[in-house]
Amino acid sequence: MIVPVLQVVGEAYQNLNVFMVGASIPPAQGAFALSKLRQLLNNWNAERAKVWCDVFASFTLVPSLSPHTIGPNAATFATVIRPVSIDYVALNLNTNAPSTFTQIDLIDRQMYERLATPGISTSIPTAVYYEEDWPNGKLFFYPVPNYAYPVRFSYRTLLADEVTLLDSLDFPPGYQDAVTLTLTEMIADATGRAVPQQTTLLAR
Repeated sequence: MIVPVLQVVGEAYQNLNVFMVGASIPPAQGAFALSKLRQLLNNWNAERAKVWCDVFASFTLVPSLSPHTIGPNAATFATVIRPVSIDYVALNLNTNAPSTFTQIDLIDRQMYERLATPGISTSIPTAVYYEEDWPNGKLFFYPVPNYAYPVRFSYRTLLADEVTLLDSLDFPPGYQDAVTLTLTEMIADATGRAVPQQTTLLAR
């Protein structure tokens, strides 16, 4: 469902009886609610339970490169937003149809640090450590790949949090109420209004 940001903000204020339906929202109040909305979406991006689906993306390994980077800032693997986490990685051993995938194990920092020879190379890496750096993440493949195989990732999609009052949000079912009611709770203190009990129950 596509919902204008201004509608979400307006309904949040209406839930607190600050502005009536159809009333214009003054710039200061609009900017404040927009700031809280961005904060809400940004926080939800960090929570696995709030994200509704995963993204599959395919890239090509760069031989002898370590680490590979992933994200929006001139990264090895270019994505619109740096993945918060990576849930699955597989190597495509057959570039012609049909694809033949072999899974690459995801390891944590401690496991990567215990590797005796992290710089050795091979055509088929068996493990990868994802360092959630910023603005790009870093992928440390082990062994370091020396062949340009395609590689496929699965990572969670993210809610767009750099929105303006003139933008629209594209929500799956249920998200409009979740966002609007939670925003109502976030702006309540600044308005001097108590959050209606029914709003709190519905937001949960």
